[in-house]
Amino acid sequence: MSNMNFDPIPTFSNGSQLMVSTKHSGNDHFTCELFEANQGSQGRWDLRIVSNHLEASTCVAAQTIAYDYAKCLYPTSGVR
Repeated sequence: MSNMNFDPIPTFSNGSQLMVSTKHSGNDHFTCELFEANQGSQGRWDLRIVSNHLEASTCVAAQTIAYDYAKCLYPTSGVR
């Protein structure tokens, strides 16, 4: 079973956050997905997939691809 985590990148003016999720799928295979997260009712988060399956052979490489893609999608958001 693989593990998944969520890390916030920037917070937008409407209160939503851009988040990156990194997943290790085994044997030198990592994927990242970008989500826009909004605080929903009862403390739950509403997630909208922005991109998925940004793949690389290392975790850092997959995250770099995801961050670069986020910078292209949201050039004024403050993604570094």
